[in-house]
Amino acid sequence: MYQRPAVIQKLHLDLAFDNFILLWSNHKEFLVRETIYMEQLISKISWTVVVMLCLTLGLAPFNPPHIVEKLQMLLKGHLVRPIDWFDLFFHMIPWILLVLKAIASLTHG
Repeated sequence: MYQRPAVIQKLHLDLAFDNFILLWSNHKEFLVRETIYMEQLISKISWTVVVMLCLTLGLAPFNPPHIVEKLQMLLKGHLVRPIDWFDLFFHMIPWILLVLKAIASLTHG
């Protein structure tokens, strides 16, 4: 079997490492840009809208709150159907938005 000379192997590894560093730095720049964009987007949503979403969509139906039932199903291991996972995610969106908005307002004043 053909073995590459050590110089070529080292050159190949150096090029692979350089490509990795280039891709990683581009990836970091992309993440920074997207994070800034998301923070700006979240800061444009008013607190009133976020709280209203949590009180309506986040808790509906209200007796008992549907998200509480889904979280109990998750903890018991009964959350197995795809519709249940979608339902849990759908009812968690306002709460996730509330947490993200609180973090953004605390970190950026």
